[in-house]
Amino acid sequence: MNAYELADELENYVWMNPNNNRDYCKEVKDMLRKQADRIAELSKNVDELEEELLKTPQIKELSDEEIMNLYKETKADNGGIREFVRAILKKASEK
Repeated sequence: MNAYELADELENYVWMNPNNNRDYCKEVKDMLRKQADRIAELSKNVDELEEELLKTPQIKELSDEEIMNLYKETKADNGGIREFVRAILKKASEK
């Protein structure tokens, strides 16, 4: 049973049992429906985000020559590996 069905059941129960606190039951029923609406809205947002995430990202490639030039510029062979990696990432992001 989902929240909408539960709200309907609560509404039916209140009408069949008039000694119950109708105002409280109405408040609970309305809150159930609002929460169900909000959950449906959030679910839609998640579906849209999932669709966006599943799109194939554009692959950015650097040529061997570009990589070697960055290697020389950053002096990676003398321990500048971090600078080399940063330079590669920066260069790829510029493409």
